[in-house]
Amino acid sequence: MHEKLKNIRRQKISHISFNIGLYCNQMCAHCHLNSGPERTEAMDWPLMAKMAEFIKISQPDSFEITGGAPELNPYISEFIRKIRPLVKKISMRTNLTALELNKKSENNSGNKNRFIKFLYENSISLVASLPCYEEEEVRIQRGEGVFEKSIEVLKELNDIGYGKSAIPALDLVFNPIFPTLPPQQSMLELKFKEILNNNFGIEFNNLIAMTNVPVGRLAENLKIKNSYDGYINLLRKNFNEENLAKLMCISQVTIDWKGRFYDCDFNLAIDMPKNGLSNIDLILGLTNSGKNSGVNQSDNNILNNLLIGKRIFTGGHCLACTAGSGSSCHGALQE
Repeated sequence: MHEKLKNIRRQKISHISFNIGLYCNQMCAHCHLNSGPERTEAMDWPLMAKMAEFIKISQPDSFEITGGAPELNPYISEFIRKIRPLVKKISMRTNLTALELNKKSENNSGNKNRFIKFLYENSISLVASLPCYEEEEVRIQRGEGVFEKSIEVLKELNDIGYGKSAIPALDLVFNPIFPTLPPQQSMLELKFKEILNNNFGIEFNNLIAMTNVPVGRLAENLKIKNSYDGYINLLRKNFNEENLAKLMCISQVTIDWKGRFYDCDFNLAIDMPKNGLSNIDLILGLTNSGKNSGVNQSDNNILNNLLIGKRIFTGGHCLACTAGSGSSCHGALQE
């Protein structure tokens, strides 16, 4: 790990990332969480209700639901209804094919697009994984038939209105198939838009180019191919100090399906620190204690008191966020 990564501190909490669980219909080669069809970790409704209470208290600028495949959680629609009035900007990560599965499970009313229409009508932006515009590269990273299904779902999203205006947004996520840094995000976005529109008539808003983080299934695959050390050295060699001030962990927290707080989804993946920085029951308990003692929570934000100014837990995997143009769950840090 680079020495300058050892004293990164959180400055504010404007964004909350909520990992709803690890169940997923895919087993992607680059997945840092080892998500897949065999995983059973998922947040239940009582904890989701606490999550909604926490959002009301913390008042983040933006809130993102991720996983796993969050759209396959049985309470996802009810949860979105509950939090929609509480935060201005809500987004959800999707692998696209899971939207297809949800669509089938929701097909009780005769309207096959009911769930994605529900998302659109509630202004839920989608951050959709499509690691390449080439079928073969998607097959290698995500499995047989995933590209064709993803294109089908993207067309349905366009038909409903996604990708046609800024809100709600339809953003796509690119991950390199090989242990390399991603190309320049802005140039790659132009290429994605040209090919997807010319070949399939698909429109989307923005491309997010992410550097693969060497934890979870990606780390396992790199080690099998004797490429792990080489990839770490590549990240270290391309360390860019200018990215430090823009790291996503400086202004966000991640909360998992057990209500545990982490600096980011990658620290969650390796449970750093063990069992998280804090948990939602503790936060809500302290908040309710403050209310009972007459403390004005608008002036005394419990979450900020616990986490603002605190050191971010970092490790060698953090080099992925600082290499080259930088990387975050929302794209490159530099252009």
